[in-house]
Amino acid sequence: MTTTSLIKKLGDAFVRRIDGFLLMTAMAIAGLGLLVLYSATDASANRVMGQAMNLAFALTVMWIAANVSPQHYLRWAVPLFALGVTLLVGVALFGTVVNGSRRWLSLGITRIQPSEMMKIAVPLLLAWYFNRRAAEINTAVWSSTPRGNIPIRRSPCRANSIWIKPCRSGSSIKTCRNRKCVHRGMATS
Repeated sequence: MTTTSLIKKLGDAFVRRIDGFLLMTAMAIAGLGLLVLYSATDASANRVMGQAMNLAFALTVMWIAANVSPQHYLRWAVPLFALGVTLLVGVALFGTVVNGSRRWLSLGITRIQPSEMMKIAVPLLLAWYFNRRAAEINTAVWSSTPRGNIPIRRSPCRANSIWIKPCRSGSSIKTCRNRKCVHRGMATS
């Protein structure tokens, strides 16, 4: 195994689950931010290096989070939400007042703000809920299909649907009930 192939394998393993375009866009914005910080702090290299270290830490956390399976996140959604609610109740009962607001929970060596954890826990809980109830939820689908039809209402049985087919002069509406499709004519926009 040559050194080049080893480096290529390590590089592939590093970016396996990272969207390259998104990463490069974020890095360009972060680089611009470091440049603006350098300009705003009168060329203070210490401040820029501190911010660059924070950025490197954040990218490391992002890489670790991207390599965790979504099933692991779903498995931890409910316990994380329950812990967050418990900590929020703890803030209401035993919270520390800082700058006139009771948002912090003192744990002895440090203080935490449970509302920040809930910013992660609530979307995870919603993802868990909709993942478990996906078959039961009957929602409108607004994306195009390969035939160019747009389903307005889709039921579990595909035969009972309302379809709109876009065309230049308007839209034709087709209603399907009990496996019989009826063309409803043109709907003007």
